[in-house]
Amino acid sequence: MPAIEALPDSSREEEPASAIHDGGRDAFVRMMRDNNQRLYRIVRAMVPSDHEAEDIVQETYVRAFRAFADFRGEASTATWLTRIAMNETRDRQRRRRPTVLLDEVTNVLPMEVDRTMNETELRRNDPEAATARAEIRRYLERAINDLPEGLRGVFALRAFEERSTLEVADILDLKPETVKTRYHRAKAMLRDVIDAEIHSALDEAFPFGGTRCNRMVALVLDRLARN
Repeated sequence: MPAIEALPDSSREEEPASAIHDGGRDAFVRMMRDNNQRLYRIVRAMVPSDHEAEDIVQETYVRAFRAFADFRGEASTATWLTRIAMNETRDRQRRRRPTVLLDEVTNVLPMEVDRTMNETELRRNDPEAATARAEIRRYLERAINDLPEGLRGVFALRAFEERSTLEVADILDLKPETVKTRYHRAKAMLRDVIDAEIHSALDEAFPFGGTRCNRMVALVLDRLARN
């Protein structure tokens, strides 16, 4: 494994791939800082904990450094790192997934029901999950309030009261086809609003910067120095 030496000042503008290929510490550090947030968010969306996501990203950099001699630049460094991270994530998921012979499977339904109930109970007791539900509820309430008047009544009766199309038509003195159309429009409008809110919040999902970014860089450099 090549030693991680600091790059001379004249090499500061080199592409990270070529600089790291030659064992440049500064280029390697820049590469990690440039990719920490992106890789962490991708991995964190696939694994259940912050700790595991950080561990996978750290392992990604270690594997990348050791394999840079074989990197031919056929894809961007970012794409290459993403592939390594995804492969590491999938490998861990496969190792974690239990293998059971088909003739050993019994009581599948009760087990699934118990697991679902336990997960639901955990979510209910999770303060962060409760905060997220409250925020989504506020989005939804605002979106319902903004529905055109002719759609709000139909939506309330169909969604909240769970009335049938025919019942709503009778209560509001509308044709059943009109009820179906208005309910479909109301759901589409609400979906668009919620989608827009969620999309705007995606930039803030699974943040990984500042102290956490610095810690990741330090941990990877320490591992490489010890190996």
